[in-house]
Amino acid sequence: MLNIRFIHGQHVHTSKVTYIKNNSVRRQLFPSTFLLSVFLMFTQSVSLHAAEIPILESNKNVAEAGFFKLTWQESLGEVEIEEAMNRDFSDANKLYPGSDNATVISGKPNGEWYYRARLIDDGQAGGWSDAIQVTVEHHSLERALYFFFAGLIMFVATCWLVIRGERLA
Repeated sequence: MLNIRFIHGQHVHTSKVTYIKNNSVRRQLFPSTFLLSVFLMFTQSVSLHAAEIPILESNKNVAEAGFFKLTWQESLGEVEIEEAMNRDFSDANKLYPGSDNATVISGKPNGEWYYRARLIDDGQAGGWSDAIQVTVEHHSLERALYFFFAGLIMFVATCWLVIRGERLA
């Protein structure tokens, strides 16, 4: 039996090829098995390399409260997140470098915001993920004042009921 190891980055692929001994001559039991193993190890390596581009998602497409959460699959290392207001990332800012798999964004003004992510492995940057768009549309001032005065009325009514109830008791 022969063990073959194929190392690609941090990934190690092992394949076993069986030989039989016949009259002091070794020959491979299934020659196609060896070639198939090498082919599969190569394609697995290529697919693992392509899978190293993170998939970035947001919990909201439209953030009315001004905050939202960006998530990506569990990373194999450090992840870098960029944000921009232009779709082409010409005004990109590094938003997050780290090894977590989520971050909460808040305090953004109204507008269209774009985000993308990539893995950083031993100082080497991988490819960028597909960009996602999040629209920030804060509640209008009229709506905020409506909620404020509705809360104020409920507070005054509760205080009045408590004071009135205590006087009757």
